[in-house]
Amino acid sequence: MGGLSERPTSIWWFSNKGSSRQVFHRTADANPLDLLVFQFHFTDISQHTDRVRSRIIQLEEVFNMSSDWIAHGILDSIVDSFFPLLEDIGKEVAAIEDLVLTAAPFPGAPQHHMPPVPVQRSRESDEMESTSIDSLQVEKQSTTSADHVKPRFSSPRLTLPLALRRLRRFIANQWRTLRKVKDVPQPSPTYTTLRRMARSRRLVTSLTRLLATKLEVIAQIRKRLLTSSKAVPANRKRWNDDLDVAIYMGDVQDHILTLQHSLAHYERILSHSHPTYLSQLRTGVALTKSGTDKAIIYLTFVSMAVLCIQTLIGVFSTNVTMPTNDHSPEGSYNIFGIIIAVSICILCTYAYVVRRWWNQAKEKRR
Repeated sequence: MGGLSERPTSIWWFSNKGSSRQVFHRTADANPLDLLVFQFHFTDISQHTDRVRSRIIQLEEVFNMSSDWIAHGILDSIVDSFFPLLEDIGKEVAAIEDLVLTAAPFPGAPQHHMPPVPVQRSRESDEMESTSIDSLQVEKQSTTSADHVKPRFSSPRLTLPLALRRLRRFIANQWRTLRKVKDVPQPSPTYTTLRRMARSRRLVTSLTRLLATKLEVIAQIRKRLLTSSKAVPANRKRWNDDLDVAIYMGDVQDHILTLQHSLAHYERILSHSHPTYLSQLRTGVALTKSGTDKAIIYLTFVSMAVLCIQTLIGVFSTNVTMPTNDHSPEGSYNIFGIIIAVSICILCTYAYVVRRWWNQAKEKRR
């Protein structure tokens, strides 16, 4: 068996398994079998094979390195690689739970921000920029090396209007330059938290699905080893080796069960935290909307009250014959007082009507 090519995400193997052409008494000639196997992996699995190979070298004189023992080593290494992921998931779930239960998702609450993604520049743009810079430098050297020619006209004398124009042009250029520089927008804390929850739940679901198949495989291997060990052993040493590997497979099975129980626990926490956070967001939006509605109602109340009073004041402000106060210094202000009293009555009536409508609306909502 030999490897044709090896890549970070895929491994290609070609296996040629053939038998020699032999003549048997009751069977025909055997035909050779060519088998081509393709193995695709998301990550490099050489770490597992290297780990098993090093264990074989260390324990070569202690254990019988059978195929079952090698299979146990590979499965044990693969299962152990899940524990760092489980630890990271536990930290992330604890942070999300603390964020949901202790920090309110309202403005001013402490939230975690994701680091900004750096803007990557293409190679072609860098080459074009370097080429333009080189050409500008060559042009500058050629202009500076030429003879200096004095202008025909002298520069204008600096005056106040000219200085103001130059200052305005300088400020405009600086402002235009600042507007061109655009910062990478920061994602909102709410969006970041929801993405963290969704990413954690997706990772927990993926690991649970992967471990489910491994548990079935190990259970079948362990069952086969235990069945072979219960039979009458023809070789005592082989029987002991199968029993030891079955015990080791039981340990791997216990590790998988531990991982599954931990993932189920994290899934329950996330399934409770996610709706809780969404309900907090809905409550915050409802409170904000309620405050906005009250502000609009108050503004409408004041505007309509001013219009009601303005009608009365406008009637007594026209250029027609209307009862007015005496314009003499010794005159009274009876008409003015009457207008003020009527305006107050209008305001009280308007406030009473609005209050009654408000109470009726509350009763309908109940």
